[in-house]
Amino acid sequence: METLNKIGLACIGVLAAILQGCINSIEPVLYALIIFSIVTLLDLFTGIQASKFEGKAIESRPMRNCFRKWLIYIGVFVGTMIIGVILSLLAAYTNAADGATARGLLLNILKWQAIVATYIEVLSISENLHRRYPDNVYLSIIYYVLSVQIKNQIPLLKEYFAQKKANKDINNQK
Repeated sequence: METLNKIGLACIGVLAAILQGCINSIEPVLYALIIFSIVTLLDLFTGIQASKFEGKAIESRPMRNCFRKWLIYIGVFVGTMIIGVILSLLAAYTNAADGATARGLLLNILKWQAIVATYIEVLSISENLHRRYPDNVYLSIIYYVLSVQIKNQIPLLKEYFAQKKANKDINNQK
């Protein structure tokens, strides 16, 4: 029974350390998550406006997809944070590496995840605004730059889309 008590206390101590690590790591990421949340809400509202402009009914299925996407983003952020805190704790307890280095890596990964997720949402907003105001040249240019030109600046993405187009052309010829 005494062994079970010691194991239980050790588990509680590890959980408390993970919770404290999450609390200490979340402050720098909080601003990125606030900006991401605002952009996600803007995507939702611009999507509703674009659908109304096109005469489409506002259906609950696309709305659920928006919330699912948001939950997936948050799940990835939280999962990354928990993994980073666990790795930081392991590094601190085993003296294998500096725990601050692991936290720094965690914050960099979270920052890049927030940047990519925000880019996806801004792209969606620009698409919705382009649908809502199809005659606006500036929105067309912004949408073109965000959707086409940025992908062309990343070599692997450019090759992927070229290969995908080639495969589509081959399938259409059959």
